[in-house]
Amino acid sequence: MKTKEQLLKKISLPPNVFFNPTNEFLNWAKKDLRGHTIIDCGAGTGRLSRLLTEQGLTALPIDLHERDKSETFVLKKDSTAFEFPERSVAIIARPNRGDWISDTINQALKTCAYVLYIGIQEHIEEDIETLRNLNVEKVMDNADDDEEMVYRISRREVKLMKTTFYLVEMRHCADPKVVMTSWYEDNGTNRWTNFVGGWCPKSDRDVVLETREVEDIHELDWMKTSLIDNRETGGWLDRSGKFYGCNSQSHDLVADLVFNKSVKELEDEGWVRIYNSEEYACMKRMSPEQRNYMLDKGFKLSDQD
Repeated sequence: MKTKEQLLKKISLPPNVFFNPTNEFLNWAKKDLRGHTIIDCGAGTGRLSRLLTEQGLTALPIDLHERDKSETFVLKKDSTAFEFPERSVAIIARPNRGDWISDTINQALKTCAYVLYIGIQEHIEEDIETLRNLNVEKVMDNADDDEEMVYRISRREVKLMKTTFYLVEMRHCADPKVVMTSWYEDNGTNRWTNFVGGWCPKSDRDVVLETREVEDIHELDWMKTSLIDNRETGGWLDRSGKFYGCNSQSHDLVADLVFNKSVKELEDEGWVRIYNSEEYACMKRMSPEQRNYMLDKGFKLSDQD
């Protein structure tokens, strides 16, 4: 049984040329592609790369199959697995049919600035119109006598919307000593609402700790909230021996909102998770500052702590 690589070595295709770029295309490329390394995918004979090089551009032709005759050196590479240089531009010009087109586009956009697809109208839908979460923009008509169109394909940027959030502390109706802290939007009614569906009625007892226009609730200053209460016996102890008190059910919230880290990240960094005046957990050997704090608070430590 012969491997795919062995079979490919024996494949040699005729030197057909399907894309004959116009002077308008070459002049456009000379201006718009300058400064980029161009990877000519499925380059065939390498004719397009040769023409681009003559315009003073840097072009590397790659193809999975050899041709009986080439116009320049063509690197034998699979574009669907090729490691495209950072900020390079991949060109797919008049490709033959197949999934390799979309696979190449997705591979290229991991590092490329964008991909240029050049094709005729009857192939557009099959080749690129099914792509998802990508920007597809036509930049030129009639790039060849067959009326090829040039499309620029790039990743769609996810733009986060800034929202005005209110960091609010609310007193429990039944017990004013119980404070609930959360982030909300003010929708102009008698409710505080947030975008995960939560809401709470407004009250004269509410205290707005902070009002900020941010993209993410972690940008709010949760340190000023009642999540941190050094009157508590439990909390987090950092490597410098600084204590951040919280109740026994809020360790995960404090890690997420106050320190913007996961519990595992804090544990991996060697923070001590203190449950109460007797119980604690630490995944690393304590620092001298942590040991001094723990001993001062009356904790019994082993030699391995």
